[in-house]
Amino acid sequence: MPRRKKIFRLAIHHKPDYIEARIRLAGLLRETARFDEAKLAYQEILGHHPDNSLAKLSLDIFCPGIFGSTLELNKRREEIESALDDYDPSSLGLDKKNVNNFPYPPIEMIHHGHNERPWRSKYADLFCQFFQAEHPEFTDNFSRKNSPTHRQGRPHIGIVVTHKHEGAFL
Repeated sequence: MPRRKKIFRLAIHHKPDYIEARIRLAGLLRETARFDEAKLAYQEILGHHPDNSLAKLSLDIFCPGIFGSTLELNKRREEIESALDDYDPSSLGLDKKNVNNFPYPPIEMIHHGHNERPWRSKYADLFCQFFQAEHPEFTDNFSRKNSPTHRQGRPHIGIVVTHKHEGAFL
């Protein structure tokens, strides 16, 4: 991590408007639980590029690892779900080369004992709608109407858990 972080910071130093390096640095900081630094990095992106919807989405679904209270946690969950309602999939501005920069839902939320499905479903719908509209070659005309779950009337749920990550699912 220190090497990648250093490379991204060096790229930003030499080319301050290099948005991809800024987004990758912010994502790297978030992935390594450096939440304050990550949040600041996303805010800096919006300072340089106020219309960057990926940075805005990243901040809107941003979640610290630890909350001060249950009230704070519940408020943040409501904010995330509400923010996801405001996005137009066509505004996300991704292309094939930077699809990995799409912000993902915070994994930290699974440890809080709440129903994740409502806001994660909104996130998945946003992601899917974006790719259906902008890159149909990735989705192969996927829709809920064509899904096996919809046709058979009962959900099929699968969970993949890798070794040493079982704790959240027990």
